[in-house]
Amino acid sequence: MKPENGGHLGPEAAKYLGHGMTFAVSAALFGWIGNKIGIRMGAEALMTTAGVFLGSGGAFYRLYATLNASHSEKD
Repeated sequence: MKPENGGHLGPEAAKYLGHGMTFAVSAALFGWIGNKIGIRMGAEALMTTAGVFLGSGGAFYRLYATLNASHSEKD
């Protein structure tokens, strides 16, 4: 299936790649922060896991809110 604009996905693909990068970076960043906090508290594995889940959850919520907003604008 070829896109209507001559085979170039440009802006549409970039929009969704940005969401993927946001998801990956936030999960990694919050995991790293959780790791640093866990080292100080003595609960490294627990805090790293909590950080990754918190970052992933936040990124997923942001993705959901953005896609719902763009869907509402189309209606």
